[in-house]
Amino acid sequence: MRIIAMYLLKYHPENPIFISQNFELSFVNWFQRPFFKETLNFGARTCAARAKPGTRSAVTNQEAHAVSYICIDKNNLVALVIADDQYPEKVAFMVIQNMYQEYYRQYNSMFLDTIVADQNINIPKFEEFIKLYQDPKEVDKLLKIENTLNEVTMIVHQSLDDLLKRGETLESLMAKSKDMSSVSLDFYKNAKKTNNKCCSLY
Repeated sequence: MRIIAMYLLKYHPENPIFISQNFELSFVNWFQRPFFKETLNFGARTCAARAKPGTRSAVTNQEAHAVSYICIDKNNLVALVIADDQYPEKVAFMVIQNMYQEYYRQYNSMFLDTIVADQNINIPKFEEFIKLYQDPKEVDKLLKIENTLNEVTMIVHQSLDDLLKRGETLESLMAKSKDMSSVSLDFYKNAKKTNNKCCSLY
């Protein structure tokens, strides 16, 4: 049970922009991590682009045993958590809420308008979150204090295949993606052939 990555992006239906990224890849071989990160970035950007503003979504990649949890707020700020499929959904969305709170503690909504290209803003608390929230019980302690979970919010459940448009395949999308180098694409294909789930999260 683990969180693998946390992202903030500026929403755009064609090309969301990365604002902040944090990873917990201690379970991945050091040599494989760059390819793994590129695959995660591709998945995060694709899921963010195809999510609907104002909704909460959970997009499952059954092959990789991973889920992307996505929320887009009224300012078009996307918070996205990628976790394995054992991680509790309610806890993942609690992590997302804490990401929003921390971002808006440091930046106002006007700041989002100034972001026009990918970047990786260092939000120190996010590094703490990704370590602390590996154990969902830590978040459950917060849940007892906060009443957020009492709020009934609909979560749209989809599989990664549901996000593909007519005639699209995952590999064709990857080939066009600026997040995937040709080396990472080859690495993904080889990992898929050998069914190495640790390196084929998308």
